[in-house]
Amino acid sequence: MNRLLSLAAALTLVAACDYHDDKDKPASAGQPDTNLTGGAGTTSFAALQRDVFAPYCVSCHSAGRAADGVALDSFAGVAQAKNAEGAALVVPGKAEESLLYAVIASGSMPKGAGGKPTAQQLADLKSWIDAGADASAQVPTRPPANAPETKPQTPAPGTPAPGTPAPGNPTPEGAPTFASLSDQFLKAKCAGCHQPRSNNRPPAGGVPLHDYDALVAANADGEIFKSGDPDASELVNQVVTGKMPPRGDHLSADEVDLLKAWIKAGAPRG
Repeated sequence: MNRLLSLAAALTLVAACDYHDDKDKPASAGQPDTNLTGGAGTTSFAALQRDVFAPYCVSCHSAGRAADGVALDSFAGVAQAKNAEGAALVVPGKAEESLLYAVIASGSMPKGAGGKPTAQQLADLKSWIDAGADASAQVPTRPPANAPETKPQTPAPGTPAPGTPAPGNPTPEGAPTFASLSDQFLKAKCAGCHQPRSNNRPPAGGVPLHDYDALVAANADGEIFKSGDPDASELVNQVVTGKMPPRGDHLSADEVDLLKAWIKAGAPRG
């Protein structure tokens, strides 16, 4: 019982969680179980993000509003999330030892009147963690009734993950680089929060902007930015809408243009 209470405390939501409008979250009662499919009979982090974390968790646990320092709106946030004692919330390959799975399975989370994940959604979360909690993995789930047998597609060896800069790509002439962006505004306006912090806390929202290699590793699923496509990149969306930086000076129009140009050019290191 003490362990269960401890797990629940790890993800305690702010009081406002109890007052979200029901229309913002799908109620599970009376709804049939459905697979979180990245393809027929599989689930992926993107599917879990869409059907579990986004509707049930991120209203309180996002980069902009990380209750208890837990952000579940990106793969990096989920992978790096820890409780107050510094224990990882997700233990790859061990769902039963993962605090995130435990508090959801116990019904302690999510709070409020917005419903809870269905039994099948919970089972898919467990399958994903047990399979290694990988950013791009397609994890087998219960296949839909009468569905033809399918085989998951395996990327060719050496294929970069979605949104990840291809290794060895030359920097286009005149294109901004991570080094130049860092000197011009990332260090001054972003890296204060988006780097490892005291008490072994991860960068805010799981988005490291202090180091190129750390950023590329965190962006393995393309959730932070999509190389070559700035308009589809969450990083651009956050600064264009003014959500980031949450304090201090926002990026100027010229700085936003440089960020977009960097992503468009393939996010070169410099």
